[in-house]
Amino acid sequence: MSFLYLIDESDMASNNQQNISASERLVAEARKHQTDREKTYRGQALKMYPWVCGRCSREFANANLSELYRARGR
Repeated sequence: MSFLYLIDESDMASNNQQNISASERLVAEARKHQTDREKTYRGQALKMYPWVCGRCSREFANANLSELYRARGR
């Protein structure tokens, strides 16, 4: 048995606008959180100083930053 649903184009457009506005709202919220984090002491320090391991004093760049997180777990 198959069913055929007739969808009004205006319903699709309003649903699409809701999805877009929800995604735009999510992006705006993420950007606001990022700017709030950058205003903190830690955020400002990370802009000025490199990532450094507290145990071995090794410096890390964005390319090998995942190694710092693995080193922290040891």
